[in-house]
Amino acid sequence: MIGVEHRYNPMEKECFALVFAIQEMRHYLVGQTIHVISKVNPLRVLMTKPSSLNCHLVKWAILLSQYSIHFMPQKAVKGQALTDLLADHPVPDSSRLYEDLPDEVVEAYVTQGVMQVWKLFFDSESRASPDGGIIASVGVVLVSATSQVIPRGFSLFKPYTINVTEYNALLLGMQQAEELNIQYLEAYCDSQLIVNEVQGEYEVYNEDLVLYHFAALKLA
Repeated sequence: MIGVEHRYNPMEKECFALVFAIQEMRHYLVGQTIHVISKVNPLRVLMTKPSSLNCHLVKWAILLSQYSIHFMPQKAVKGQALTDLLADHPVPDSSRLYEDLPDEVVEAYVTQGVMQVWKLFFDSESRASPDGGIIASVGVVLVSATSQVIPRGFSLFKPYTINVTEYNALLLGMQQAEELNIQYLEAYCDSQLIVNEVQGEYEVYNEDLVLYHFAALKLA
């Protein structure tokens, strides 16, 4: 959040989060039914009856009116909620979501089979800030061989290029895997440049990427 967004009240922040998420994924959501899961019960009323709302909420409600949205209470949440976001990557319906893994759980993953292959999905998104800078958001998701899902999000406040941001996402994901003692990892990314450079099929000509490429190979 930037600028005046920091001064939104909790309800406005909840609505802003919904609008931001849908806008970022709008090319996947057009023509689809969207299930919005939130522990804030008034969210449904605010987003469907904008007549008595402030200008921010009215604007957001109008924006969301183009989508087929169904609001659900937080108690209906299952670990599948995050897995559904990975629709392009097959993950079983039984996946469970762990925000933070207790030490004993991590240890169990390591001792039960070091040959298990984990999957790393990573991506990044950048947007301009009011002061003319760039704010980048990085997301990484680790999926175990038994389909447990570990998501992580990071913010980068330096003016990185898109490719540098993607390399940062890869490195952050690999560091998370290293902290969990994961030895076998398959990484997935929608950047053909990053994938082919790391696999050695492309040479790294951009000087800004050389150090990141070397760091990725060394960590691998």
